[in-house]
Amino acid sequence: MSHNALHRTRWRRPERSISCPEPEELSGAGYGAYAMSASPQLVGQNVHVPGSARYAAELAWGLLGAAGFAFAIVAGTDIALTLLPARFGDVTWEFDSVTAMLRSMPLLAVGLILGYAASLTRSRRGALRGWSSVMIGVAAFLTAAFGLYLVLLPDVYTSVPPGPVRQELMKGMVKTLCQGVLYPAVLCWLGVQGWVLSGES
Repeated sequence: MSHNALHRTRWRRPERSISCPEPEELSGAGYGAYAMSASPQLVGQNVHVPGSARYAAELAWGLLGAAGFAFAIVAGTDIALTLLPARFGDVTWEFDSVTAMLRSMPLLAVGLILGYAASLTRSRRGALRGWSSVMIGVAAFLTAAFGLYLVLLPDVYTSVPPGPVRQELMKGMVKTLCQGVLYPAVLCWLGVQGWVLSGES
């Protein structure tokens, strides 16, 4: 064997093979640690959102806020028309008016919440305070109307003779009682939270 061949044989670096453990060979915390070490780490890196995506989100929430404003106007007008012509002191009119107002509340609630959410997402402090104030005002008005409903409820119930009419009246009473409690509570809570969040932003 020549000197050069002997030198190459003597100083040849042994090949090293790196074996990766199979997933089934690891379990529990071991597999989690291996997965974390093998995967790319994004800690401390800023995720950049394309400008087009931000513009699309801003536009979408703006459209939802506009739709909420339209819904609130339509529902508010419908509720106001139920009070005309006003006949305060008439038990039947007062009772039916409160029932009609609560029946029109779903569209108004959707409009208020859409406008509220759009202002909150877009960080519009003034608009958020405006929507929150309207929510608190509506909650106070509904609370007063619901109080009047509870006062009139016994007289209206006793004035209806037993039978199918009273059964339908009881169904309407149960629905109105749920609406009269939940709508003011939710709107008041959202309104207060809106004022708190607008002060923090």
